[in-house]
Amino acid sequence: MKQMRTFCLLAILTFTVGAFGQGGTKPATPAASPAPQAQASPAPPATFASLVDRQVSSYEKLVVEAAEAMPADKFDFTPASLKIPGSAYSDVRTFATLVKHTATANFRFWTTLTGEKMPENIKGPNGPDELKTKAEIIQFLKDSLPSAIEPPRA
Repeated sequence: MKQMRTFCLLAILTFTVGAFGQGGTKPATPAASPAPQAQASPAPPATFASLVDRQVSSYEKLVVEAAEAMPADKFDFTPASLKIPGSAYSDVRTFATLVKHTATANFRFWTTLTGEKMPENIKGPNGPDELKTKAEIIQFLKDSLPSAIEPPRA
């Protein structure tokens, strides 16, 4: 349990550092415009929650888009199928198994944070064995994301 708390803390710190790093720099002085404009009020500073939400939303978008971009007939791709001489790819997961593994890790992380139970059909680190099609696997991935997991009601 102590390892999970350490992992959660490390993940939150990683999100925070990444979010602050994306702030960028602003130009020192804007170019003068010929017509006077109304002064815009400065935006309030970002909260920690908004920074984490932005990072998590970005992760959700990227991981789902990557899974959806893979053609259905290539979901069982593994580098071992390339038969590269001298390579050590025999134990590498297929793309489908990797997506299910990612979804299982998402469930583990988010259910630990929210206090929910892991889904009953997840038995190991690579997700449910009964999921075979691209549509089933992508739905499992989407269901594992925080936007799909409801926190416990107070």
